[in-house]
Amino acid sequence: MNRDDAACPHGSLKRLRKDGIHMNRLSPATDTSLHGLPTNPATGPRATRVGLRTAVVVLLATAFPVLSLFWASSVATGEVEDRARAGLAAIGKAASLQEQQAWDDAIRIVTAAAGRPGVLASFQSHNPADARQIASRSTQSILVLGPFNDVRMYDAGGDLLAVASLPGVTPTAVAGTDSPPATLGDPVTTGAHISRQVGVPIEGAQGPFLGQLVVDVDVTQLLGKPSGFAFGKTGSKVLVTSAGLMVAGSGTAGLLLESPVDRAIAAASRPMTALIYSPFHGRLTLESYEPILGQNLGVLVQQARSEVMAGADHLAALLRWVALGLGLLGAALAAALATFLSRRSRRLAASEARLAVSQAEARQRLEQFLDAMPIGVFVATPDRHPY
Repeated sequence: MNRDDAACPHGSLKRLRKDGIHMNRLSPATDTSLHGLPTNPATGPRATRVGLRTAVVVLLATAFPVLSLFWASSVATGEVEDRARAGLAAIGKAASLQEQQAWDDAIRIVTAAAGRPGVLASFQSHNPADARQIASRSTQSILVLGPFNDVRMYDAGGDLLAVASLPGVTPTAVAGTDSPPATLGDPVTTGAHISRQVGVPIEGAQGPFLGQLVVDVDVTQLLGKPSGFAFGKTGSKVLVTSAGLMVAGSGTAGLLLESPVDRAIAAASRPMTALIYSPFHGRLTLESYEPILGQNLGVLVQQARSEVMAGADHLAALLRWVALGLGLLGAALAAALATFLSRRSRRLAASEARLAVSQAEARQRLEQFLDAMPIGVFVATPDRHPY
């Protein structure tokens, strides 16, 4: 030590230097001096929230087409069923008009036949044998003009002049022949036929009442052949009375309707279309009833719902299966994405945790090294050169 150092005890202190190393402090989030060792973020709820949010988004995106498909299936089924009911009602309306037209034609034939010259000639002959012979030819000719089971001619006193009938037909009983106005009877079962009696007065040119022409109209023929009453595999048309008696159609004529609901529909005598359960066939049946104006009859149209709705049910089932498949696919995709993103978030969180731990350990080792580093001391001359 020189004299200047002795004179200035603090001079040597001025010449003491310690190298200062400036270091960047770690962020508060990773500084172990503030928070200690970092925990494992992979165990937190962040990864779970990411997966759940993604799953919810995918499920919401899938829900719209799935609900749309279910809605379309229900709408298609309802629309087809409504159209099927309208179609059955149209069939019933057409059949009732056909029967009405056939019945009106039969009445016109009987009315016109009562004024034919041959019929009037039967009452103008003074020979009873000739009168009966002329009446017999007249009834035979009238029998083939329409759907008639038998034709009878009575004189003014109610005596039978002639009768013509189909083989095996029993004429219906006549209530009376002394009433000039035309009469219409109710459907009557006679063997395999169901007839309605029509009585028309026979009047001369000057209007005197000569007798009566009585015809039994076969109502089972008004709608055509029995084979024309059926349509499709299960469709049928039945001509019924208000009491539920089947007059003509695909069913057995002369028997009552099996279903109490059908009998109630016929008794109501008003247009209606309904879906009912048929205990006789053990199935759901679409039915339409159309009354015939001016008659104690109506047309009942029936068809199995399974046949009517076969195409619509198949389409609805297909749409529901597609919706179910799309829903399952969406759920599987949502679960897969949620699992993938959750695992990816956990891996990223684990990497961040390892990086934070590595930075903290490096900081600790650096501080330990700086603390152990010795302070360099050396002696220098006044001109700052080593002594």
